[in-house]
Amino acid sequence: MEINVLGDRFAGYAHLLDRLELTAMHNWHISSVSATGSLRSKVQGRTIEEVYPAKYWPGDKIGDHLEFALKYDGVNLGALKLIVEHVGEDEIMDFYVKTRFPLRVLLPGIMWRCWDRKFITQSQWVRNPSGTGF
Repeated sequence: MEINVLGDRFAGYAHLLDRLELTAMHNWHISSVSATGSLRSKVQGRTIEEVYPAKYWPGDKIGDHLEFALKYDGVNLGALKLIVEHVGEDEIMDFYVKTRFPLRVLLPGIMWRCWDRKFITQSQWVRNPSGTGF
């Protein structure tokens, strides 16, 4: 994957699927971040393409783009399942431990759906070094 610092860069699901070379069902919302300009939206059929200003760039880690996807692209269980299976549990757990509270409430349910409906134990989800738990 080549990073184009002058043009638009995919973010969220689009970034993750491209970076991990995965194919998932088309998401209704496609995000990218531009080095210049302001928030722009374009509706094409049933798809919304949004280009966010540079300050929205989530970072380079898988978890950064997962958080961006859940905030701005919505919940796409098909894409999440592929991403989770590809990157592995450790990276997902690392993301969970470092994420903000509202997403921490949603993630156990989302991951339950993604991991073939196997419940993740509470001890796995409460690996937060700050001791705040859920």
